[in-house]
Amino acid sequence: MIKLLVGLSNPGKKYESTRHNIGKIYLKELAKHKKKVFSRKKYFFGYLTSFIEKKKINLLVPDLFMNLNGISVEKVKNFYKFSNKEIAIVHDEIDLPIGKIKICFGKYHNGHNGVKNIIEILKNKDFYRIKIGIGRPKNKTDISDFVLKNFSEKEKKIIKNCIKISIKSKQYLIYN
Repeated sequence: MIKLLVGLSNPGKKYESTRHNIGKIYLKELAKHKKKVFSRKKYFFGYLTSFIEKKKINLLVPDLFMNLNGISVEKVKNFYKFSNKEIAIVHDEIDLPIGKIKICFGKYHNGHNGVKNIIEILKNKDFYRIKIGIGRPKNKTDISDFVLKNFSEKEKKIIKNCIKISIKSKQYLIYN
């Protein structure tokens, strides 16, 4: 069972509602659903909260840029002595249609810099990933530009519904 759920993100208002911050958006909705608030004080280069389902689940939103999120994950993992198999990373996935969710274990980063950094720092890819589809750009927009743009109003509705369904179905628990 998952003990650490990490929502990948970039810090600051500028990135708050971007596609790349879907992990943070997911965790904030989950915390709201559980009536929890993230700590205002930064711990381990991020913000934490936790709740009890069957076991305590810690939620972490790193306060570092995406390609450094692994630093925060490693600090929390080592402090609480979590195994990699007790960690799930929530992040955006361009190879999934918008609003689709795929859960996987032990896969490579597939070009996602946040996941790549976590694999490099943990020296292991054996953790869960909850990939939330953001789709690919329809034109020749650069991927890095695309993921740093805000969702359209239509996309926001799709994402909100997708997250709501995922939380109600408790996909974040990921039983082994």
